[in-house]
Amino acid sequence: MAFFVVFCCFLFYGRAAAQGMAAAGEGPGLNMPLSLRYRQELNNHLWQFDAGRVVALGRHWEWSFQEQFRTSMLRLGGSEDKWKDDHSFSTALGFLLLPSLRVQTLFRSLSFFDRQTGLNNDVRSNATSIDGGANAPTVSDRHGTVKRAISNDPSLCDYNWDDFLKLSDYLGHAVLYDGKTDLASYPDNTILYVNGNLSINTATPLKLCIIATGDISVSAQCNLQQPGTYPTLISENGDIDFGGGANVEGLVAAMGVASTISSSGGGNIPVNINGSIVLGGEFNGSGNWCINFKKVTLIPPGEDNTLVMAWQ
Repeated sequence: MAFFVVFCCFLFYGRAAAQGMAAAGEGPGLNMPLSLRYRQELNNHLWQFDAGRVVALGRHWEWSFQEQFRTSMLRLGGSEDKWKDDHSFSTALGFLLLPSLRVQTLFRSLSFFDRQTGLNNDVRSNATSIDGGANAPTVSDRHGTVKRAISNDPSLCDYNWDDFLKLSDYLGHAVLYDGKTDLASYPDNTILYVNGNLSINTATPLKLCIIATGDISVSAQCNLQQPGTYPTLISENGDIDFGGGANVEGLVAAMGVASTISSSGGGNIPVNINGSIVLGGEFNGSGNWCINFKKVTLIPPGEDNTLVMAWQ
């Protein structure tokens, strides 16, 4: 649970601001937008309420407020349903000093409560080797394959994606994948955006940053190298599945609250991951895995700041 309050004072200068205040000063103007929305994406249900009001208090004074409440439920069945809420509220009082100059005082608050992030980390196979720890609200290691500490503390998994992986920093420099071009033909460190699902099936080593809106499937023969200081694989709302024998270096992220990372491979050939895995849903450790935790340094295109990934 977190709560933030911001109190600000602004000076606005310009013709547009003056015109807006003048229009409001013509009478007791009132605007009250109100909306209630519902959306369902697979087993995720989202409700959102928005309200706002602007009131002219005379020729020089104006008062306004905006409020938004969002609640989402991840439907898992019975008492296992997971909820996430956030509420924001702001109110402002403005005064017209001159025809082109006004002062505005703003008060803003934000609170959120999250029980969805990092839902389950379940290692089901005795052929899995994880050189690292496991942090999630629910951690199950049925065969003792996690070498480091296991923590069931939900607060460790309450994170904001934008704090360390802001997609807009990468999408502004991305190339849109047409679904036909051979992935091996792209230059190293290319940021590739896929609108939908993607199946990676090539024996040629790839050094690409791949961001897909849907599922990503990596075949057994693939060798994915870290593309410089960029993430290797990102699925915004889908799942990521590896075939046995796939080799991946760098950051692998499945951002959806119901997304999973799993292996469909069989036999004795493990999925080899040298880097970090971050996901909003479930890690399915069945099958054969060899996960070597490694810090991943992220520097978005055109940025000087460095982010070091240490999630395990």
